[in-house]
Amino acid sequence: MPILIDANTEYVEIADNAKWTWNLVTEDRSFAFRWKTTTLPPADTNYQVFIRLIASSYQFQAACFNNAGTLGLMSLIMNGATPVGYFFCASSLSADTDYNIVYNCSSNGNCSIYLNEVSQSLSYGNWVSVGELNFTSILLSNNVAIYDDMTLSHIAVIDDLLTPDEITAYGSNPYSILDNPDLICYLPLNEQTGTTAYDQVTSNPTNGTLTGGPTWATDPLESFRDIQSHQHPRYDWAYSAGVGDQDCPDTDGTNTVCRLYFTGTTSDSVYSDANLQEDAEDHDGQDKLLVRLRTNFDYEDGDGTWGAGIWDGDYGVAEDVAWFWWGGPSNASALQGLHAHVMVAGETVFNQVITGIDITEYHIYEVNLHTDYVTFLIDDEIVAQYDGGSGLPTGSFRCEVWMDNAYYPGGERQYLELSGQELYVDWLARYDSEAYEEVGGLSIPVAMYHYMNH
Repeated sequence: MPILIDANTEYVEIADNAKWTWNLVTEDRSFAFRWKTTTLPPADTNYQVFIRLIASSYQFQAACFNNAGTLGLMSLIMNGATPVGYFFCASSLSADTDYNIVYNCSSNGNCSIYLNEVSQSLSYGNWVSVGELNFTSILLSNNVAIYDDMTLSHIAVIDDLLTPDEITAYGSNPYSILDNPDLICYLPLNEQTGTTAYDQVTSNPTNGTLTGGPTWATDPLESFRDIQSHQHPRYDWAYSAGVGDQDCPDTDGTNTVCRLYFTGTTSDSVYSDANLQEDAEDHDGQDKLLVRLRTNFDYEDGDGTWGAGIWDGDYGVAEDVAWFWWGGPSNASALQGLHAHVMVAGETVFNQVITGIDITEYHIYEVNLHTDYVTFLIDDEIVAQYDGGSGLPTGSFRCEVWMDNAYYPGGERQYLELSGQELYVDWLARYDSEAYEEVGGLSIPVAMYHYMNH
């Protein structure tokens, strides 16, 4: 989900930080991002600035520019109001079209621009060899009088030139840039709430602040089933019961479950006990799941089940569980609606129905497994609490969201064709760390905060 900038007074200001310092004589730098506009700049009238870095009298801009009727992309160095260096490519651009753009700014002048992973033919002015620039203002900005919508997302700044392979990987999965050791800053720009855009480079991060009225764009989110087309390095998408197609879980009469779960850095199989953390650890007394999701399942038309939580056990048998789950109208009455549920050694020890929640609207579902009790929260409010009197889940926990075509009309498990029910997942987090930071109004360790949508 991108940021929407609509007027020359709107911008995102990024915190000043020495890591942005750039010596154009000795250092290469790359800028990558996704962009779309409803109106392209008219000839010699306006241009759209994507990134603007200001250091005393000097200014760097990455922009879309119309030069005497020739539309293209430009990287520009200015001294005051005077352009002193640039490189430019004439490009066939269209309104209302998503583009992946990469500027490779080389200290030796061998610069390049990539548009949707294709290198463009450049026209050079003179890529200026100024020395070190210490930026006092770092902006994502529309800048001049283009008053129609421009969206930006997945802003990445790299202290090196991106290779063609890296550019291709970024185009298909922008989260792949997180593996680049020279990454300076990465702003997905898809928080969808608040006025802070969070840098996913956790060492010395430089967050952005929405200033002057930019908003979060309202493009449709990817559905739960489509997330696997944009794999994040730290999560994976899995199908149980050997089902391996996107129709899961629509099969009538066959057990099919879609699951989204974290893998860590190991090559974990569907049946592993994978944790979000880089190295899987046993439960140490306080694990947490947070997930922001909505669904088109509803109490009249939706069916099957879905859920989100932390648990230990085989995919076929839930052993130790603390999760939210929802049952549709084909289930027995006691199994319908939204539940807060705890199981220990395969036995239910707590199951409370949660009312008054519209599941078709976005909510943040949170499960806290403490040493002595379990709390369930929705939108930061406790909706259920288990006192732990009949035991607590233990083990090495998965964190996942799932959607299942199973239902329970009586005592026997049966399977439905779900006819296109969907979950829409914004983000999913699991942690047992004390290193919390404020993200979207909640205390979340940024290193373990992963977006699901682009």
